[in-house]
Amino acid sequence: MVKIKSVYAKASREDGRRILVDLFWPEGLKTCEAGVDDWLSELGPSYDLQRFHYDTSNWETYRSMYEKEVLGTAEKKKLLENISEQSKNDVVTLLYGSRDVRYNHASILKGLIEK
Repeated sequence: MVKIKSVYAKASREDGRRILVDLFWPEGLKTCEAGVDDWLSELGPSYDLQRFHYDTSNWETYRSMYEKEVLGTAEKKKLLENISEQSKNDVVTLLYGSRDVRYNHASILKGLIEK
């Protein structure tokens, strides 16, 4: 099972393996407080795409651009496949640094993994 959660939300046992999927470490968060098992910065949106995302009225365009960015390289596709395989037997929680529960790239990754 794949879940998504803000890295700022308190960690719980139900999270299973906690994977941060942001390009940059979340601002103001100490590593000891984050409860992150892995940090796959490669799956975070590029800097330019992050800046584009600030305007959530472009969400569908952002989604399309981010999917192309992630699926455009063999390395990133392999990371998604690995997460997908692990999620068949264990809970995997994708952590994002945004405080926006609806418009975040982890929700897009979750959809790609579950396809």
